[in-house]
Amino acid sequence: LACAGQDSRDLSVRSLRKWFARHRPILVDRVSPVYDATLLMEVCKARGVGEATMVQVATALIEEMGASATRANDSGLSPLIIAAARGLPKMVVLLLGHGAEYERPGLGRFRLADSRQSIRGRHSALDWVELLLREEAAIGVAPAQQKGLRKCLELLQAAHVQALMAVYGVPAAQPMAPARPRRPRR
Repeated sequence: LACAGQDSRDLSVRSLRKWFARHRPILVDRVSPVYDATLLMEVCKARGVGEATMVQVATALIEEMGASATRANDSGLSPLIIAAARGLPKMVVLLLGHGAEYERPGLGRFRLADSRQSIRGRHSALDWVELLLREEAAIGVAPAQQKGLRKCLELLQAAHVQALMAVYGVPAAQPMAPARPRRPRR
């Protein structure tokens, strides 16, 4: 499956189901000793495929095959950190919706956009995105290229606020009903 992510023709829900039917005894959440990643992490790393395809495959892994959105490798690197650092907001929504831990730090290395430079460290998903945005801005990456990262930042900040509200017992804000227009007096 890790190799399938390298070619857009190979990564699909259909190919995943076919692979899984053949290798069902293999644990879905097992961290590969070769790639140091779970299947879900490999889907988040996939190149040459669109985010929509990645989300479809990840959804099948989680909902049909029992993959965990929280499973990380021994260094703490998780699917959420990978998706957030790659600027994949739809994948971030999927993973957060399935219990991914946005505050857990993970050791990783991510390449800056339009550069051969990369940054390394141990950070939470939120911290990785903030760091990537800051470092990319410092080397002149256009804001338009950071659109995905900015959306991921918004999603992770919203998850953080919701968690704080839950800790302190603050009820979630309810959407306000639209005000009824007043009738003019006669």
